[in-house]
Amino acid sequence: MPAESTPHLTLVIPVYNGARFLRSTLEQAMGWLEAQPYAGELLVVDDGSSDDTPAILAAFAAANPGNERCRLTVLHNARNRGKGFSVRRAFLHAAGDRVVFTDADLTYPIENVEPLVTALDAGADLAYGSRMHLDSRYVIAPTFFGKLFTRHFMGRVFNLLLRLLVVRGVSDSQAGLKGCRKSAALLLAQRVRLTRFSFDVELFYVARRAGL
Repeated sequence: MPAESTPHLTLVIPVYNGARFLRSTLEQAMGWLEAQPYAGELLVVDDGSSDDTPAILAAFAAANPGNERCRLTVLHNARNRGKGFSVRRAFLHAAGDRVVFTDADLTYPIENVEPLVTALDAGADLAYGSRMHLDSRYVIAPTFFGKLFTRHFMGRVFNLLLRLLVVRGVSDSQAGLKGCRKSAALLLAQRVRLTRFSFDVELFYVARRAGL
């Protein structure tokens, strides 16, 4: 990509064994990026998938070689290392001035990326989506009703303990939609060490300690 088209935003999607939904995710993400008023980068990290994820990524890359509006970058971990490892690796490779990562199945509609970019453009070092925000709405499949109370209750207790003991003021540390400025991404990639479930907690903890 020409220097004058350096991406403003890198959208990171870490994926592990996501063949079932990956094609749709890639198409939605690329389409959204190409519709933005700035140049973008879609950066996908395959976390050692053992299903058809690598083949789907290869086919998508062949069909979307990139242009001055949007580039595609694909990274492959030699083995499964965890979401935290994959996001940190993406932070180091991202070309954009803003770096946002989201869940590979687009649990949060792709349009939710824009408010994070707006917050970062306004001066925030780190921004995150919160399911506890007053404007948030849950869309739940009928098959999930049986798990709703236990999972929601356990999640709220876990988050309350985190807010009291580790990351005060963060209303939803585990939502898979977060973003930061490139300078903050590089700092976090060098200091965060956890690679799996606790990665998000350490991310906020380190960010707070660093004054972000």
